[in-house]
Amino acid sequence: MLEAIHFYYFMNVNSWDIAVAFMRVGGFISLGVMLPLVYLFGLRYAFVNSVEGVYYETQLTQEASRITRWRDVVDNWVIRQFVNGSDLDRRFLIRGERREDAATNAKHPRSH
Repeated sequence: MLEAIHFYYFMNVNSWDIAVAFMRVGGFISLGVMLPLVYLFGLRYAFVNSVEGVYYETQLTQEASRITRWRDVVDNWVIRQFVNGSDLDRRFLIRGERREDAATNAKHPRSH
């Protein structure tokens, strides 16, 4: 995205000095975005190489269906800000569905 913005402004430049200034400023902006990304990827690399990360990645590749989805504080805040809670009654990640599933399973137990 940043490269597209850089080239868009670069197309409208009429002098070499302005072009160099745009390239310099654009380079610093790109560097400012890339450094946090490098840091975050470094954190992920460190996690994946830790004992917990190896276990988690193994579980994801071998038994992905057994890994549950969960919501944290940020997810709940985003939902409260942008979604009406009553609209989610029939959606995933709602405890009411689990009770409905339990009632359905009680009526129609699976044979083991």
